[in-house]
Parts: sequence; structure tokens; C-alpha cells
Amino acid sequence: MNKKTILTILFTILGTILCCCLLILAITFLPSLISDLRLRPAYQTAETFMQAIKDGNSQNAFALLAQETAEQVGEPAAIQAYFGIPDQVDSYKRGISMSSQTAQKVEVAFSVTYPNQAKGAIWLTLAKEGDEWKILNVRVTEK
Repeated sequence: MNKKTILTILFTILGTILCCCLLILAITFLPSLISDLRLRPAYQTAETFMQAIKDGNSQNAFALLAQETAEQVGEPAAIQAYFGIPDQVDSYKRGISMSSQTAQKVEVAFSVTYPNQAKGAIWLTLAKEGDEWKILNVRVTEK
């Protein structure tokens, strides 16, 4: 075999290996990337809710509740007491999230710090209502 044939075989083998690696990466990461893109509006709703809680803006937080949840809470002023959220959240950071197979329901966790430096977590369950994501439930845990 001459040098040109050997180089052609080598490049073919390297090209095949590279394509296989790219295929494995695509199979591994593409589904979660697509899921993240589909759920971005849910994450935005969750972030907006948490910011409203942090700011003490119960009206904005209440507006993000699912209709059935809002009916159970009753009025904006009752939102924090209803879910057991301490009066004030000093800071928060979004953590893990889980979604249903159909991506019609998602849970988003936030680690929170309160003014007294106590730490905890707030889990938001969101569901699609029409074209919008709304808060179905809020769970508060302390660390």
C-alpha cells in the first residue's frame, strides 16, 4: 500500500470514530436540551413567583396561581400563610426540576435563605392552564 491509501484509510477510521462520538453525545444530551427549551416558560413562571414572594408582592404571586389553587387560597394576602412560607425570603436560587412524561406538569425546587440566615427549600408544582404555566402547589421545607 502506498502512503495515500494509508492516509485515506486512517482519515476514514478517524472520521467514523468522530461521527460515532457526536452521535453518542447527541443521543445523551439532546433530549434534556429539548426538554429544557420546552419547559423554559414554566421555569420563568416559577422564577417570577419566587421574585414576587421575595419582594412581598402577594398580588403578583397570587396572579400566577392555578385557578383551583387561587380559589383555595382565597385572596392574595393569604398566600404565604396558606403555603407556610415565612414572611420574607431574603434570597433564592433555582435548583433541580422534574417534569412529567408529557411535560404538562413540572416541579421546580428553590433553595432559599431567610433574613435570619436560616436555609430551606421551596418546591413549586406547575401545570399548564391553556397556554400558560400556573402554580398548582407550594411545599416549604427547612434544612
